Amino acid sequence: MRRIHIVGVNPRTGTTLLAECMRLCFRIDRSAAHEERLYRLRRCAGISLTKAPQDLRYLAPRLWLDPRFHAICMVRDPRDTVISKHGSMPDDYWVHTSIGRFKEGWNLVQRHANHPRFLWIKYEDLIARPDEVQDRIAARFPFLSKTGRFSDFHSRGDVSVGSQLALNGVRPIDRDNHGKWTAHKERLREKLEEGGRIDDELIQLGYEADRDWMARHGIHLTAAAGTNDTERARRHRRDRFRSNRSAITAALCARLGLDIG
Repeated sequence: MRRIHIVGVNPRTGTTLLAECMRLCFRIDRSAAHEERLYRLRRCAGISLTKAPQDLRYLAPRLWLDPRFHAICMVRDPRDTVISKHGSMPDDYWVHTSIGRFKEGWNLVQRHANHPRFLWIKYEDLIARPDEVQDRIAARFPFLSKTGRFSDFHSRGDVSVGSQLALNGVRPIDRDNHGKWTAHKERLREKLEEGGRIDDELIQLGYEADRDWMARHGIHLTAAAGTNDTERARRHRRDRFRSNRSAITAALCARLGLDIG
């Protein structure tokens, strides 16, 4: 049994789109209806596909202990993630995204980048060149067999209700679904005030060429930007110990060939 688990540097990074592309365009023997956490184990005779964007921070023990475990991480321009909306709440910004989570996630991506069973891809590459991204995934994980092309995923089968909500409907891949943060500058400014500047990260990822992008777009932060420790961030830290313990337990059980959950 091999398991491929899809995670993201932030919720709303395009993990649902990638999961549906993989489920419908690779030979997958078992897949979760929408999301399934890293520490849930199920026996499968072939290839299992699961997704939980928030599990990036718990990958290390599983990659270390379970040779059958593989992970793909989606990275998206954080400016677009913090202004995104979910189909379940179309009139409000998605509350579970933050600049702080993006920073933490990008650090983890760089830590795992050279692991042979880990691959990170940019959301913008997926929507611009979906079939090239599929080829890149197949090259990294050669046990995968193609059954179709990512560019045609929307016509290859049914998408779960949960995934339809996350995708705001099932349709061909929207190649223009990026850079929309420029129409939501006040929301972006608020999130940057909370989480701090991301100039270096944007340059590393190729989203910007220099550190002057905010000035060009008329976004001005206070000197105290990035010091607002919200209740969500505090709760996030409290939950880390429990989730790390569950991830380590799951990794040990996987190593021993045991099922839990």
